[in-house]
Amino acid sequence: MTEEFTLTVKEAEEQTEETKTEVTAIEVADYEEELEVDKTMTLSATVLPSDATDATVTYYSGNAGIATVTSTGEVKGIAPGQVIITLTAGNISKDIHLTVKVKTEAVQVNSTYVVLKKGETFLLKAKVVPEEADQSLTYKSADPGVASVSGRGEIHAEATGST
Repeated sequence: MTEEFTLTVKEAEEQTEETKTEVTAIEVADYEEELEVDKTMTLSATVLPSDATDATVTYYSGNAGIATVTSTGEVKGIAPGQVIITLTAGNISKDIHLTVKVKTEAVQVNSTYVVLKKGETFLLKAKVVPEEADQSLTYKSADPGVASVSGRGEIHAEATGST
């Protein structure tokens, strides 16, 4: 069985300055400002207006040693640090500031059980594992009326009880 049809080929209309619609903005959907090493996230970009002539988005990493980005907007954390991912469409650019971090695997403490009498203190020593992970720690007592804890991990027994 054979089918026949007519195909007409026309020259493409050349776009003039009057027929071009310039890009006015690039919007990026919700994204995380932090990314872990070896993890990925995809940036979802929308070019405005929707009928812009040059709506192709290109992606660029300011430091591929910290994070890489593909032509489809997939960002991968490579090493800890700060990086700017730049999106460009037409004559418009948008910068996305990211922090790449090493994932915290554990917090090690010098004691998991402390017994104190009212008025006594104990210095809790803690460290984050692995060493490359952010070492910032905060301390909080579940019941500050029983035991308070300072920003450096010093526990102070306030009253009888457990927390």
